[in-house]
Amino acid sequence: MKIFVLGLPKTGTTTLGLCLTKLGYKKAGYNIDFINAVADFLSNNEIDDKKLEAIIKSEVDKYEVFEDWPYPLLTERLFTMYPDSFFILSKRKDEKVWLNSLQKHTKRNNSQKSKRLRSIFYGNDDPFLNGLHYELFYLNHNSSIVNKFKNNNKFLEICFETGDGWQQICEFLQKDIPNIPIPHANNSDSKRGITYFINRIINRFKFLIKKFILKLFNQNYAK
Repeated sequence: MKIFVLGLPKTGTTTLGLCLTKLGYKKAGYNIDFINAVADFLSNNEIDDKKLEAIIKSEVDKYEVFEDWPYPLLTERLFTMYPDSFFILSKRKDEKVWLNSLQKHTKRNNSQKSKRLRSIFYGNDDPFLNGLHYELFYLNHNSSIVNKFKNNNKFLEICFETGDGWQQICEFLQKDIPNIPIPHANNSDSKRGITYFINRIINRFKFLIKKFILKLFNQNYAK
């Protein structure tokens, strides 16, 4: 079983992913190599379907739940490859709220690598100077998803800001409703705690170790 979250980043995708793991599904983690592989494919305007399918299968076949980049941009391909899957569109209450959230995130994460990915995925790397472009991208993305899955009983729209929660998710997936609050993630309160900063340091340390080991491997291989 596969569940694809097709909402853009900053629409509650992380919260939704946590909800689905609470229901017992195995969620794919943040895989920068996979994201970059898809970004490279898209930026080169490649048309090799088999290559793209191989990239997708290398990640998707291992898990059940998928959210955030690059899945929203792979909707057509995912539906073709995994037609019996469940698809969820996470949304904010309007495009301006979404843009404001994205801009705040950009202030914290505005490296050259992040700019490159925004340029490839959104068609523009600066949500401050080009806010209207981003708002239209958000609206067009949501509209295209809704139109594609119209009358499909394996499609759900959800917006935590307007009161959606466990009931909508569990009815959709035919699961019992947990007796716990929605595990909201990435809100301003959660990012003030010491746990958040400790986890950021640990994750950064893991990334540097992985990068160092890969560098050593490449050096030894070259010899």
